[in-house]
Amino acid sequence: GKARHGDTSGWLRAADVLSPDPNLVPNLKKLHERQTKVEELITAPKPTIMVFNKIDKLDNRTIVAYLNDNHANAVFVSAARSINMKMLEERIMRILDENISEHTLTFGQDDYQIISQIHDMAEILEKKYDGNEISLRFRMSTKHADRLKKVLAKKK
Repeated sequence: GKARHGDTSGWLRAADVLSPDPNLVPNLKKLHERQTKVEELITAPKPTIMVFNKIDKLDNRTIVAYLNDNHANAVFVSAARSINMKMLEERIMRILDENISEHTLTFGQDDYQIISQIHDMAEILEKKYDGNEISLRFRMSTKHADRLKKVLAKKK
């Protein structure tokens, strides 16, 4: 049979590609980088809620017990009849709260770039100005907090 792109892409070298397009090899590299990032996002552990809808349509409710035993973070709902929608909302809020933290930091006027980044990454809860300093109280995801720690470590 014929080889598919996925069968040979690991063996492809720039010298093997004959194309009038000078951007072909750089574009292939960018495509590979994007595919790698997507694969990392897919395989990264993420909080998950298994939502089973239309439970009001079930004749045999024993399946709910079976699914609940096999899916640790399951919620069984009927969106049409608003069954367990409050429970679903509570689970979502709990996951969000687990992954968001509140911080208070004080910066000088010269730190405007970091302050701007915080505005982009966080929910600003409070700003206080004191002379040449600004104190920010904000909420941000754990992921963004880790990124901010790296930025602040470089500043030191």
